[in-house]
Amino acid sequence: MEVKVMIKQKTKSRLKRTLSGVLALAMTASVAAVMPAAAEETAKYPYAVFAADNDAGITINTDNFTLNGSAYTKGVFGATAQYPNINGTVTDIDDITDEDNTEGEETEDVFDVSCDMILIHTKLADKYFTENCDTYNEDYTYSDMNININNSVYVMGRLSLDGNISLNNAVGAVSDVDLTGGNLNGNNTVIYSKFGDIDITNSQATVNGLIYAPFGTVTIDCDNFNMNGLIIAQNVVIDGYGANINYSSSWAELVGTESEELSWTFDDWQYLADTDEDGLPNLIEKEIGSDPYNPDTDGDGLPDGYEALTLGTDPTKPDTDDNGVLDCDEDFDEDGLTNLQEYEQGTEPYNEDTDGDGLKDGEEINTYGTDPLKVDTDDDGLDDGDEIYFETDPLNPDSDGNGISDGDEKRSQTFIHKVENEDCAVTEVHVTMEGTGNLQKTTTVESIMNKDILCSDVVGLVGEPFSIETTSQFDTATLTYVIDKSKLGDTEFDNLLFLWYDEENDNFVELDTILDEKNSTVSVETTHFSKYMIVDGKEWYRAWQDIYTKINESKGQHIPNATVLISKSSNIYNVNNANRNELIVSNIVDSMSDSDIMSFLTYQNAGGMNTDFTSVKSALKWDPIYYSRTANASYGIGLAAVILNDEAMGYNSKIIFITDSSVSVDSRFLKLAINNKIPIYFFCIGDFNTAALIGYAQLTGGKVYSAKTAAEINQSCNEIGPKTFVGETDTDGDGFTDIEEMSGLIVSSNCKIVNTDYMKADTDDDGLDDNEEVDVELTKVEVPGKQGNPSTFKYYHHMWSDPSDSDTDGDRTVDSSDLNPLVYSFVPYLDILCEYAQNYCSDNNLRNKDDEITLVLEFLRSTKYIGTKWNITAGNINENFIAYVKDNNIDVYNYFLGDDNAVEELFDPLTNEKYDLKHLAATMNAYFEKNDIKSIYSTYYGSMNDMAGWAGDLQQVIDQDILYGKDQYYAHNMSIEAAYQEMSTYLGNRSNSHYGISDVIVDADAVNLYYEYKDNPNMDLNELLNNYLIKMNNKQRFSDFIYNITGSNERSDLKILATSYIRPPMDFLSAGCVYSSSTCNLITENMIYGFASAFCDYYFDLAN
Repeated sequence: MEVKVMIKQKTKSRLKRTLSGVLALAMTASVAAVMPAAAEETAKYPYAVFAADNDAGITINTDNFTLNGSAYTKGVFGATAQYPNINGTVTDIDDITDEDNTEGEETEDVFDVSCDMILIHTKLADKYFTENCDTYNEDYTYSDMNININNSVYVMGRLSLDGNISLNNAVGAVSDVDLTGGNLNGNNTVIYSKFGDIDITNSQATVNGLIYAPFGTVTIDCDNFNMNGLIIAQNVVIDGYGANINYSSSWAELVGTESEELSWTFDDWQYLADTDEDGLPNLIEKEIGSDPYNPDTDGDGLPDGYEALTLGTDPTKPDTDDNGVLDCDEDFDEDGLTNLQEYEQGTEPYNEDTDGDGLKDGEEINTYGTDPLKVDTDDDGLDDGDEIYFETDPLNPDSDGNGISDGDEKRSQTFIHKVENEDCAVTEVHVTMEGTGNLQKTTTVESIMNKDILCSDVVGLVGEPFSIETTSQFDTATLTYVIDKSKLGDTEFDNLLFLWYDEENDNFVELDTILDEKNSTVSVETTHFSKYMIVDGKEWYRAWQDIYTKINESKGQHIPNATVLISKSSNIYNVNNANRNELIVSNIVDSMSDSDIMSFLTYQNAGGMNTDFTSVKSALKWDPIYYSRTANASYGIGLAAVILNDEAMGYNSKIIFITDSSVSVDSRFLKLAINNKIPIYFFCIGDFNTAALIGYAQLTGGKVYSAKTAAEINQSCNEIGPKTFVGETDTDGDGFTDIEEMSGLIVSSNCKIVNTDYMKADTDDDGLDDNEEVDVELTKVEVPGKQGNPSTFKYYHHMWSDPSDSDTDGDRTVDSSDLNPLVYSFVPYLDILCEYAQNYCSDNNLRNKDDEITLVLEFLRSTKYIGTKWNITAGNINENFIAYVKDNNIDVYNYFLGDDNAVEELFDPLTNEKYDLKHLAATMNAYFEKNDIKSIYSTYYGSMNDMAGWAGDLQQVIDQDILYGKDQYYAHNMSIEAAYQEMSTYLGNRSNSHYGISDVIVDADAVNLYYEYKDNPNMDLNELLNNYLIKMNNKQRFSDFIYNITGSNERSDLKILATSYIRPPMDFLSAGCVYSSSTCNLITENMIYGFASAFCDYYFDLAN
């Protein structure tokens, strides 16, 4: 049987590798037609032995051979038996007449039981290999003295049994079946191999049943072989001393005379025989017309498998497109190497730069003598393309002989990043340095606006914050922002100030900024890279100068503080203690707000004196005359409580007690403080037992601080200063006073103020109390004066997440579940996975940037989009990388590949629909595997990569939803309008559709992200996806998709493209076609027009 195919002309450029059209057709067509030629008088199979192979046949190598029944082979029937006894008809190639041989002619594809291989896979499965059979999902081997098979067995691989075997039921395998050992007794049994061979090498064998290997060879090598039944295979070989085969009517009736449609997948390829080892199984070769015993059927120097699977050319035709140039001499990617040279060199025929080093494969071989499969031929750390760029020798690791390898040489160079956002005041970012490598490849500048929340919310921000990274080695670098003055608004150019974010210390650091108004540039010298931004310096400094007042006075809720400060010293002449005392007082006075008041108190055993309360800080200077020298502190505590109660009505009262030794407080005086809600804070100078003081402080709501060193003093005062000079009531118990929460918390070094609910410990209901999202303790950092601004201090709480926003970074993951709630990340753990891919590539010397993103894509699809078909479509999965991730971080592994399927719970931030990350990865993987996305058989974009995404889903909804189970009557009576309505019903449906809304979304994103990567090749998948989703809206998503797959935004172009995929593969020869042969026979022109119209209208509605 020959399959006649039509091959379209190849386009000259942008060709892609794909399965050949004939191969695609073979995948969808039946090996034999479904219907028999005519009804048989009897439903019994006519032969005892049948061999379908033209080139081999039936071979009998026994001394004694008896056949009671007929045999047929399209090859040779050869018997060397000394005593043959054949009671029946034997037909072989010599008996087949010229009229029977229709090779080379177009014939109707009709099954003829008298000469064609009969297919009964479904019949056997339904009768023997049901859900009750013993099934093994991989190769199965069993060896024992005696083996009894009483229940049917089916193996998804190879089956091997060794011993005295008793088969009382059926055994089957997708691959080979091997029966060896002592005696074989088959009683009413089926021995079945779907795609492999059957070998029976027992000493004695008696079989009552069927031996069936429709695509393989049956080999029987027994001393004596007796069979009542049928043998059906491609080839039959019988060796041994004697063989006796008797035709069985009952088994012939089981087999029957009608053949089924073949059901197989790409996953079955591993089990199919490939005699000539050309990469195409014999089964496929016979269907597409190539020679399964000749690796190069058309003699053009290219193996048949390479032509079909890699080039997409016809392996039966040396000049597929009839353009006068042999397939082997074509140069599909125009890289200077012919297809034959690409095959011989191992380079990719549709990728002009196989190793991604910036040089075409032909240039590497013909001009520079470098290795097109190796990024860095001389292993000096500098890519071959970069060596040509810098005019060094790619074959000499030290071109100038100075003892420094080319990769370690530092060269003066500049990287320029053009800012995409047209509204941004920063138009370009320049990175200039003396550095190693090629800055154009080693350096990335990425806007982190709305991705890094701290940097995006910086007070006075001008333009956007940028994350700058480089792998080049350098000593110093100059960072320059080019400014569009028209977008500065109220900010004066002279006020621009550079900041960098010191993540380790959570501090935005002010830098010495170089202003060049003439050239509209702002520059800074640096020795490292991180996150940089420019701000309005005046606004930045003013904000910090005003911050303390804002905390205490905003919203008119401030309750001023009244403090009595007592200092007891047993030795006023101790210089160290005196200095510490003065430092404490100075810090506390400095932290007062304008409306706070303070008094100094000194006490004796029977009384004391105090200064007038004042808010004038200059009047609150410490003097040794204020020292109290007696050990009994009760009088001082009692007196302070009375003074505060009498003179500080309406104030938040507190007592600060500085001491260099333990003190005793009478419970009567302590009770005065407790009853009047006056907390006592003890500052302890020196070493002594503080247990009693801690008890007093806890009873009154105060605290004990150690003040032995200057550092401890600063730390203690940072806490007690701003903290204790607001109302101490904490209604919700979250550690922040009510006044603080009402006034607003300074929650970051970016000067951001957030308002929390003083009545609610978890303001934003994200499962985290406010004090879990923001540190209660205050941080104090000096702000040095820059750009003419005076120095000041920052007081702020360290923020882990925003206590007023349950999803701080807006990535749709609540803060309590977000690994990094301050950085937008659509997919948890994806940044870590990308980092592992980078490390793996570095460890294994994989220096093509595409390798990193490909590893991640393969990892993500590895549990769902696998098997031979996907391996051909999207490439093989790197199992070593999967193991690498699992060994290094089981949490990352489990999130993406674990049994809980956590990654399945992602939702699209633009539509709130389910987001199928694994589908996205598989489709993107196909695009990366096929770098150029032109089809050799079509003038339109597409083929293998599109079939992994939207085009495959389009065919699947037609095959599985619309036409599944339908007949010719239904098909031929479907109008254009009905076809339109059918497609509209299923397309984008949220349930019961093979092209649901989740498919629609990720199919579009896969195409768009592929092109995003081409424009930003230094980004990893996490950065790509985050950037894309932040800037994208749903209409733009589909508008970009249409443009990317058609090259225009014209409805007519999309309709032409959709039509080319909807039309069955006889006209559109596309690899990976999902249509069944029955679907191909049902599709009419009305359907094609209606389906394509509905598809176009659906997508244009989404885009507009």
